[in-house]
This record gives sequence, structure tokens and C-alpha cells, in this order.
Amino acid sequence: FTEPGLYSVLLEATGPGGASTHRETVTVRQVPAFADGSFELQIPGYEPAFPWVVDAGTSIQVGSAILAGDQGLPSQGSNWCDLGAQGSSNAVPPSNPRGAGSGATGLASVHQDFLFPPKAPHFFFEAAFLLGGAQDSTAANDLMSVDLSDGVTTWNLYHADSFEEFPLVSALHGVAMTEVEHVHVDLRALFPVATEATPLTLRIGVGNVGGDVTPSRGYVDGFRFGPAATATFRNGLGINPAFYTASPAVLGGLWKIDIDSSIRPQARMVVIAGTNQALTGAPLYGGQLLVGGGTVFSLSFPTTGGLDHHEIPIPDNMALIGRSLATQAVFVGGGFKLGNAFDLSMGY
Repeated sequence: FTEPGLYSVLLEATGPGGASTHRETVTVRQVPAFADGSFELQIPGYEPAFPWVVDAGTSIQVGSAILAGDQGLPSQGSNWCDLGAQGSSNAVPPSNPRGAGSGATGLASVHQDFLFPPKAPHFFFEAAFLLGGAQDSTAANDLMSVDLSDGVTTWNLYHADSFEEFPLVSALHGVAMTEVEHVHVDLRALFPVATEATPLTLRIGVGNVGGDVTPSRGYVDGFRFGPAATATFRNGLGINPAFYTASPAVLGGLWKIDIDSSIRPQARMVVIAGTNQALTGAPLYGGQLLVGGGTVFSLSFPTTGGLDHHEIPIPDNMALIGRSLATQAVFVGGGFKLGNAFDLSMGY
């Protein structure tokens, strides 16, 4: 189903012993979205408000590209969050940067609570650190930290301090700046027993260790969820031979295809067609056509008469997240033979 809602599904089974039917209602939920993850609901120049909460700090504000962007920010929309470290000279860094441990404390920070999203467990955002103090300073090692916790385990998702590389200069604040980092984590790996009822707290903060004259700052933007890639077998009425297997199409990875061409040894090639629509059409000569609509791609491979394996690189393009494709394999040679389908939902 492509839209959220309640759907009635009927299973009809017929065999030598008779016929039977069974009906169930399934609930299809909307893919979750992180609330105001790009700060587009906020007023530029002011502190972020609901659904964000400011914990501490006197110079936390919403930046806006309408006024002026800064070295790749915003990464989404027109706004981002610009956190100043004023009032955080007692900051303590996370115990295990980029890992599990104790979160940073004493920072000028904002946070937001949300529920674990099992339908879209991949979590993304962009971050950059602006150093107002001395570089490579042990005594005044300013820092930025993004931490995520379920109340039991805390993960540091992003950490930067005075020992980073600072190839940029902030156009807005005139201080050294890191590259904007694209952060991606799989929440299932961080919180393996979490369910859709598990609350999580995301906290973003900057610390001005030692009370520098020019406070350090942090930029964040584009907090968002992404679905996991899936590949679902489908074979209509079951009259097509099932000789085609496909892995999920993971962005930035390899889409893996296996063809059992021993089913059709006289075939010279197999064609994998990808379209934007799944069909449950009537049987045709050569089998049942299971895909339709606009053609997205068509791949042709020679057959060996055995088990053939192919790997297709998938670009790491965020615009493809959640893209749905219906794919079907066809043997060509000595006539043609339609095979089973795999429906893909692209993701991570």
C-alpha cells in the first residue's frame, strides 16, 4: 500500500480439500518525520521554541539563509540552529566520543524528545563546529557534542573540539570552522531492544571550556529519519517460475541479483525490468506480467545455464530514500518466459 490507512485484506485458498477464505484488517502507518528537524517552524534570530527546548545558554538562536547562509548551512530549507557557548565554562566532554558512554554536561544546549521510529530507523543530520578559542588547546579545549539517550544508554553521535581540522572560516562569526559533516546512524544498532514506545532524547550542545573571550559555536540542521531498504518477493498467481532473487537496494551499496538460469537452459539472456507500478494482471503468453507504468530501468545479462550473480552499485543519493520500484525478470531466447517479481523500497 502506498498511502497510510486501514485496509481489508482477503486471503482465498483453494485446493483438493476445498476452499477457504480469511479476512484481516491491516494498519499502514505514515513514515515518521522528525519534528521540525530543519528549524523551519522557528523565527530567525530568536531561540528555538517548541518542539525544541533550550536547556542553558544565552546565545542560542535560529540562523536563516534569508539573512545570510554560512559555509554550506542551511543543509535543508532556509533555517538552521546556531548555538553559542556563552556561560558554559564548566563543560565536560562525553566520556566516549562517537560511542556509548556518559553524555557531555555543562554545555549550552537544546534538546528534543521523540519516540523510536521502527519504520524509519536511519537517523541523519548535519553539524559543524566553530572554534572561538585557541586551536589544539588542552587547557581550554572547547567542544561541541550531539548525544542521544534512551535513559539507560547514551550514544555520542557527533563530537568536535579544538583538536579538529578547521579548513573554513565562518562568514557570520569570523572564527575557524570545521567542514559541515553529514552524520548517519542506524538507531536499531544503537538501541536494539527499542520499540515504537521507547522514548529517546536528543541533546545538542557547545562548551566554552576555560571562558574564552570569543565563545565557540555549533551549527546543526536537517535532523530526519530514513526508512530501511526492503526487497519483497511477489509472484502473482504463482504461474511464473521463481528464478529471480534480489537484495534490498541500499543507497551507497550494491544491489545484488541472483538468477537461476538452469530453469531455462535454452535462454540466451535475462532482462530485469524496473518500473514505478506493481501489477497483478491476467496471464499472458510467457507468463504473468507483474510490473507496469513508467519504465525506470532495464538491465540485460547473459545466462550461463546455472546460478548467475550480478551486483549493481546504487548511488548514495538522499533524494532516492523511500523510492519504490517494481522489478521483474524475463528470460529471452527460444521465446520468452516471465519470472517472479521483487518490489523494492530504496533506503539504508
